[in-house]
Amino acid sequence: MDVTPSEIMGNPNYHPWFKFKDCIGAIDGTHISAWAPASKQIPYRGRKVEVTQNIMCACSFDMLLTYVYTGCEGMANDSRVLMDAIGR
Repeated sequence: MDVTPSEIMGNPNYHPWFKFKDCIGAIDGTHISAWAPASKQIPYRGRKVEVTQNIMCACSFDMLLTYVYTGCEGMANDSRVLMDAIGR
């Protein structure tokens, strides 16, 4: 993609930040509830004490999911999840 998508160009909230020709989407992480055996729950406990997984999603500018990476412990920070996804 050599041109900034029209969804970005026409939106003043996004245009100054996403005008790079190689920018094809956005990534973000979130925590989702998970289940783990009692013996393995400690690393999966998030900041709010519940058992979670930290997942990373990438989407195109038309809000279509293009990549989802799951399975990281709730205690994993976003940069660790990103580096783990890149390494695989």
